[in-house]
Amino acid sequence: MRLKNISFLLLLFSCSTTQLPDNLQNDFKTSGALGDNCFQAVIKYHPDKNAQSLHDRRLSAFIKAKENLLTEAENQIINFYIKTKNSDGNYSKQLKDFAEDISKSGKIEQEFYLPDDSVVLIYRIYKDGIKEKILSF
Repeated sequence: MRLKNISFLLLLFSCSTTQLPDNLQNDFKTSGALGDNCFQAVIKYHPDKNAQSLHDRRLSAFIKAKENLLTEAENQIINFYIKTKNSDGNYSKQLKDFAEDISKSGKIEQEFYLPDDSVVLIYRIYKDGIKEKILSF
């Protein structure tokens, strides 16, 4: 029984979580690094023009956003690099490959709709040192 308790405690303490500071948890405008260990992509898509009902308009926007989620996250990682490094728009293939790979490990933390029925997805990637890893290319 004692061994089970010790094993449980070891498992519990070995699970690490990355939490944002309080002032960044509700930041749904920034596209880029939120601290050192989180990258946020703000993804916005408009509904199809031919969608009639509120449901259809929001659904069409959501489907487009989900279909393009990883590509948008990848592009926002690259744009963050270019903007932060004051680059002329050139970046390495390694950065593109990294952005493509790392974008797969995020999760949608918020979903909301604007008055025009556009969807906004807040996609966050938590990884220790992600900001430095992006900027080191």
